[in-house]
Amino acid sequence: LLAQADTLFRRGDYNGVISLLSPHVEGKSGSEALRIMVAKSYYRMREYDKAQEKLDPLLSFGNESPAALALSGWIWLKKDSFSQAQERFQKLKNMGKTGYEAQAEAGLGGVALLRSNGGKQEDINEAKSYLTRNVALEDPIPQTYMLLAQVYIYEHEFEKAIEAAQNAVN
Repeated sequence: LLAQADTLFRRGDYNGVISLLSPHVEGKSGSEALRIMVAKSYYRMREYDKAQEKLDPLLSFGNESPAALALSGWIWLKKDSFSQAQERFQKLKNMGKTGYEAQAEAGLGGVALLRSNGGKQEDINEAKSYLTRNVALEDPIPQTYMLLAQVYIYEHEFEKAIEAAQNAVN
């Protein structure tokens, strides 16, 4: 079932994923992997409230799923709810789970950068610190480079911005 949903997801058929998996994630039922796949599909369709709703059972206090925390952080960031996003990414970072450092660092960098829309130098510096640490990790995520490109644009370092953006797609 998950393999079939993954194929649909990679094709960009997010409605297909939701149709296939929704019966298996009603209420609080369904495995973590199925819930995450449905939530990611809603996220890609910019239906952030529905995505968050599918993640909520995976975010019970003390038993938070790292994957759900990461996706939830990006959802709150997209909704401009910076304190909620920061809380999720900080919890994720504090968990110290291998494989999620990049998500936490990039998310915290995104929060720092976007909360003042690049209007405060201290936020730009904080974002740059998180994002450059992220780039140094073994497996940085593409969002890191896009956010770092935005930092460089605010700093009028356009060649660095282009390079960072190119790294996001490579």
